[in-house]
Amino acid sequence: VQQETFDLPPLKEGGENRTFSNRNHLISRYTYTTYVYSPTMDGIHSFSQDSASFIATAKRGNKQLLAIVVNSPDNQNMTVYKDMINLFEYGFGNFYYQSISQENDIIHQIPVLGGKSAHVTLVTEMTQSALLPVEYDSSKLEKKISVPESVWAPVEKGAVLGTISYFYEGKFVGSVNLVADQQVKFSIFATIERAILTRINSVFLFVVISVGVIILIFIYQSRKKREDR
Repeated sequence: VQQETFDLPPLKEGGENRTFSNRNHLISRYTYTTYVYSPTMDGIHSFSQDSASFIATAKRGNKQLLAIVVNSPDNQNMTVYKDMINLFEYGFGNFYYQSISQENDIIHQIPVLGGKSAHVTLVTEMTQSALLPVEYDSSKLEKKISVPESVWAPVEKGAVLGTISYFYEGKFVGSVNLVADQQVKFSIFATIERAILTRINSVFLFVVISVGVIILIFIYQSRKKREDR
Protein backbone atom coordinates (compact mmCIF):
# COMPACT_ATOMS: atom_id res chain seq x y z
CA VAL A 1 0.00 0.00 0.00
CA GLN A 2 3.00 2.31 0.20
CA GLN A 3 4.69 1.49 -3.10
CA GLU A 4 4.31 3.83 -6.09
CA THR A 5 4.83 1.04 -8.61
CA PHE A 6 5.23 -2.71 -8.61
CA ASP A 7 7.01 -4.87 -11.21
CA LEU A 8 5.86 -8.36 -12.11
CA PRO A 9 8.07 -10.78 -14.10
CA PRO A 10 7.17 -11.47 -17.75
CA LEU A 11 4.53 -14.06 -18.57
CA LYS A 12 6.88 -15.85 -20.94
CA GLU A 13 10.61 -16.14 -21.44
CA GLY A 14 12.09 -13.17 -23.23
CA GLY A 15 9.19 -10.93 -22.32
CA GLU A 16 9.40 -7.67 -20.41
CA ASN A 17 8.55 -6.93 -16.81
CA ARG A 18 5.07 -5.56 -16.30
CA THR A 19 4.89 -2.38 -14.23
CA PHE A 20 1.74 -1.56 -12.29
CA SER A 21 1.04 1.82 -10.74
CA ASN A 22 -0.50 2.35 -7.34
CA ARG A 23 -3.96 3.81 -7.96
CA ASN A 24 -3.60 5.91 -4.82
CA HIS A 25 -2.61 9.18 -6.47
CA LEU A 26 -1.68 10.63 -3.08
CA ILE A 27 1.34 8.29 -3.26
CA SER A 28 1.94 7.49 -6.91
CA ARG A 29 3.39 9.93 -9.44
CA TYR A 30 2.94 7.42 -12.25
CA THR A 31 -0.39 8.75 -13.52
CA TYR A 32 -0.91 12.11 -11.79
CA THR A 33 1.51 14.35 -9.93
CA THR A 34 -0.89 17.06 -8.75
CA TYR A 35 -2.18 15.16 -5.74
CA VAL A 36 0.95 13.48 -4.41
CA TYR A 37 1.02 13.85 -0.62
CA SER A 38 4.27 12.00 0.08
CA PRO A 39 6.36 11.49 2.06
CA THR A 40 3.69 11.59 4.75
CA MET A 41 1.39 9.05 3.11
CA ASP A 42 1.96 5.68 4.70
CA GLY A 43 -0.90 3.36 4.18
CA ILE A 44 -4.27 2.05 3.21
CA HIS A 45 -6.02 3.03 0.03
CA SER A 46 -9.54 2.06 -0.90
CA PHE A 47 -11.28 3.50 -3.93
CA SER A 48 -14.64 2.93 -5.58
CA GLN A 49 -15.07 4.28 -9.09
CA ASP A 50 -18.85 4.34 -8.79
CA SER A 51 -19.17 6.19 -5.51
CA ALA A 52 -15.88 8.12 -5.48
CA SER A 53 -15.18 7.05 -1.90
CA PHE A 54 -11.69 6.92 -0.50
CA ILE A 55 -9.86 5.80 2.65
CA ALA A 56 -6.20 6.51 3.35
CA THR A 57 -3.73 7.06 6.17
CA ALA A 58 -0.95 9.58 6.54
CA LYS A 59 1.75 10.14 9.13
CA ARG A 60 3.59 13.29 10.11
CA GLY A 61 5.91 13.27 13.11
CA ASN A 62 4.19 11.32 15.89
CA LYS A 63 0.72 11.79 14.43
CA GLN A 64 -1.01 9.29 12.20
CA LEU A 65 -4.41 10.19 10.76
CA LEU A 66 -7.06 8.22 8.94
CA ALA A 67 -9.12 10.22 6.43
CA ILE A 68 -12.38 8.99 4.93
CA VAL A 69 -14.35 10.58 2.09
CA VAL A 70 -17.67 9.06 1.02
CA ASN A 71 -19.58 9.86 -2.18
CA SER A 72 -17.37 12.72 -3.28
CA PRO A 73 -18.94 14.58 -6.25
CA ASP A 74 -17.37 15.31 -9.64
CA ASN A 75 -15.02 12.33 -9.68
CA GLN A 76 -13.67 13.21 -13.14
CA ASN A 77 -11.97 16.29 -11.68
CA MET A 78 -10.43 14.26 -8.85
CA THR A 79 -12.38 16.14 -6.17
CA VAL A 80 -11.95 13.19 -3.86
CA TYR A 81 -8.17 13.72 -3.74
CA LYS A 82 -8.57 17.43 -3.03
CA ASP A 83 -10.94 16.54 -0.18
CA MET A 84 -8.47 14.02 1.24
CA ILE A 85 -5.61 16.55 1.19
CA ASN A 86 -7.81 19.18 2.84
CA LEU A 87 -8.78 16.70 5.57
CA PHE A 88 -5.19 15.73 6.28
CA GLU A 89 -4.04 19.35 6.35
CA TYR A 90 -6.83 20.25 8.76
CA GLY A 91 -6.00 17.33 11.03
CA PHE A 92 -2.25 17.90 11.09
CA GLY A 93 -2.63 21.65 11.49
CA ASN A 94 -5.30 21.79 14.19
CA PHE A 95 -4.71 18.80 16.48
CA TYR A 96 -1.72 18.00 18.67
CA TYR A 97 -0.89 15.40 21.29
CA GLN A 98 -1.52 16.84 24.75
CA SER A 99 -0.61 15.18 28.04
CA ILE A 100 -3.72 14.31 30.06
CA SER A 101 -2.02 12.35 32.86
CA GLN A 102 1.43 11.66 34.23
CA GLU A 103 2.76 8.37 35.55
CA ASN A 104 2.15 7.92 39.30
CA ASP A 105 -0.44 10.70 39.60
CA ILE A 106 -2.28 10.11 42.90
CA ILE A 107 -5.94 9.59 42.04
CA HIS A 108 -7.86 7.75 44.76
CA GLN A 109 -7.82 5.64 47.94
CA ILE A 110 -9.85 2.51 48.64
CA PRO A 111 -10.22 0.46 51.86
CA VAL A 112 -8.27 -2.77 52.22
CA LEU A 113 -10.05 -5.51 54.18
CA GLY A 114 -7.82 -7.71 56.29
CA GLY A 115 -4.68 -5.74 55.58
CA LYS A 116 -1.97 -4.25 57.78
CA SER A 117 -2.88 -0.91 56.21
CA ALA A 118 -6.49 0.21 56.22
CA HIS A 119 -6.25 1.80 52.76
CA VAL A 120 -4.31 1.58 49.53
CA THR A 121 -3.51 4.57 47.32
CA LEU A 122 -4.20 4.28 43.60
CA VAL A 123 -1.94 5.99 41.07
CA THR A 124 -1.89 6.16 37.29
CA GLU A 125 0.04 3.33 35.66
CA MET A 126 1.55 5.40 32.86
CA THR A 127 1.76 8.78 31.19
CA GLN A 128 -1.12 9.26 28.77
CA SER A 129 -1.49 11.67 25.84
CA ALA A 130 -4.44 12.36 23.57
CA LEU A 131 -4.88 14.01 20.18
CA LEU A 132 -6.68 17.24 21.10
CA PRO A 133 -7.46 20.59 19.45
CA VAL A 134 -4.82 23.32 19.39
CA GLU A 135 -7.06 25.45 21.63
CA TYR A 136 -7.14 22.65 24.25
CA ASP A 137 -8.41 23.87 27.62
CA SER A 138 -7.43 21.55 30.48
CA SER A 139 -10.36 22.82 32.58
CA LYS A 140 -12.71 21.08 30.12
CA LEU A 141 -11.05 17.69 30.66
CA GLU A 142 -13.44 15.47 32.63
CA LYS A 143 -12.37 12.39 34.57
CA LYS A 144 -14.41 9.31 35.45
CA ILE A 145 -12.95 6.91 38.02
CA SER A 146 -14.01 3.26 38.10
CA VAL A 147 -12.79 1.38 41.20
CA PRO A 148 -14.23 -1.19 43.63
CA GLU A 149 -15.59 -0.02 46.99
CA SER A 150 -12.92 -2.09 48.75
CA VAL A 151 -10.41 -4.91 48.19
CA TRP A 152 -9.16 -7.80 50.28
CA ALA A 153 -5.53 -8.14 51.34
CA PRO A 154 -2.99 -9.06 50.21
CA VAL A 155 -2.52 -6.34 47.60
CA GLU A 156 0.64 -6.36 45.50
CA LYS A 157 2.34 -3.14 44.50
CA GLY A 158 1.44 -2.34 40.90
CA ALA A 159 -1.75 -4.45 40.94
CA VAL A 160 -4.41 -3.01 38.62
CA LEU A 161 -7.39 -2.06 40.78
CA GLY A 162 -9.36 0.25 38.49
CA THR A 163 -9.30 2.72 35.63
CA ILE A 164 -9.62 6.44 35.04
CA SER A 165 -11.24 7.61 31.80
CA TYR A 166 -10.79 11.04 30.28
CA PHE A 167 -13.40 12.98 28.32
CA TYR A 168 -12.91 16.28 26.50
CA GLU A 169 -16.04 18.26 25.73
CA GLY A 170 -18.03 15.07 26.28
CA LYS A 171 -15.93 12.87 23.98
CA PHE A 172 -13.81 9.97 25.20
CA VAL A 173 -10.09 10.65 24.58
CA GLY A 174 -8.29 7.97 26.60
CA SER A 175 -8.06 5.85 29.74
CA VAL A 176 -5.33 4.71 32.13
CA ASN A 177 -5.14 1.84 34.60
CA LEU A 178 -5.08 2.70 38.29
CA VAL A 179 -2.57 0.62 40.25
CA ALA A 180 -1.64 0.15 43.91
CA ASP A 181 1.31 2.33 44.85
CA GLN A 182 2.40 0.04 47.69
CA GLN A 183 2.11 -3.53 48.94
CA VAL A 184 -0.48 -4.28 51.61
CA LYS A 185 0.04 -7.59 53.40
CA PHE A 186 -2.71 -9.65 54.97
CA SER A 187 -2.91 -9.50 58.78
CA ILE A 188 -5.12 -11.79 60.83
CA PHE A 189 -4.56 -9.56 63.88
CA ALA A 190 -5.64 -6.46 61.98
CA THR A 191 -8.71 -8.32 60.75
CA ILE A 192 -9.70 -9.34 64.30
CA GLU A 193 -8.93 -5.87 65.67
CA ARG A 194 -11.09 -4.15 63.06
CA ALA A 195 -13.88 -6.65 63.61
CA ILE A 196 -13.79 -5.94 67.36
CA LEU A 197 -13.67 -2.19 66.82
CA THR A 198 -16.54 -2.40 64.37
CA ARG A 199 -18.56 -4.36 66.90
CA ILE A 200 -17.63 -1.94 69.71
CA ASN A 201 -18.62 0.97 67.51
CA SER A 202 -21.96 -0.68 66.78
CA VAL A 203 -22.56 -1.30 70.49
CA PHE A 204 -21.54 2.25 71.36
CA LEU A 205 -23.92 3.64 68.75
CA PHE A 206 -26.74 1.46 70.11
CA VAL A 207 -26.07 2.67 73.68
CA VAL A 208 -26.04 6.33 72.58
CA ILE A 209 -29.32 5.96 70.72
CA SER A 210 -30.89 4.09 73.68
CA VAL A 211 -29.79 6.75 76.18
CA GLY A 212 -31.12 9.45 73.88
CA VAL A 213 -34.51 7.74 73.65
CA ILE A 214 -34.66 7.35 77.47
CA ILE A 215 -33.84 11.03 77.96
CA LEU A 216 -36.57 12.05 75.50
CA ILE A 217 -39.10 9.81 77.29
CA PHE A 218 -38.08 11.28 80.69
CA ILE A 219 -38.48 14.86 79.37
CA TYR A 220 -41.87 14.02 77.89
CA GLN A 221 -43.11 12.42 81.12
CA SER A 222 -41.83 15.35 83.22
CA ARG A 223 -43.66 17.86 81.06
CA LYS A 224 -46.84 15.77 81.18
CA LYS A 225 -46.72 15.64 85.01
CA ARG A 226 -46.29 19.44 85.19
CA GLU A 227 -49.25 19.91 82.84
CA ASP A 228 -51.34 17.53 84.97
CA ARG A 229 -50.55 19.50 88.13
